[in-house]
Amino acid sequence: MDTSQQNEEPGRPRAAIRRPDALLWKQFPGHFGQALSKEIVSRETLASQHLDYRLSCYEPGAYVARHSHRRQEQIYHILRGRGLVILDGRETPVGPDDVMFIPPLVEHELHCTGTEELVLLVITSPQTDE
Repeated sequence: MDTSQQNEEPGRPRAAIRRPDALLWKQFPGHFGQALSKEIVSRETLASQHLDYRLSCYEPGAYVARHSHRRQEQIYHILRGRGLVILDGRETPVGPDDVMFIPPLVEHELHCTGTEELVLLVITSPQTDE
């Protein structure tokens, strides 16, 4: 179900119910080796003003390269699989139910180190670093 297709004013946030299984996977810049995401709530999908909410799936060996955000805060919530997160150079194994809070200016990267897909939720606010 995706109720976001209602005729409403362009650019205006709208209430919606979205089913991730109805959305296409995308590979965003800086993601490598089948590190894919579904953009569930964002400025582009629902005209969200503050939040970006994605379901991400990394195949074994996939990763997001080291980067940081000037203003954005992020939360990574691991649903299943195993990985390695590197926060300001410190490596920590992660798995199901682990939640990471990543404040602005913290260099971070995430690697799927397991033998199965690493599936996580990624919540970012604000949506852009502008």
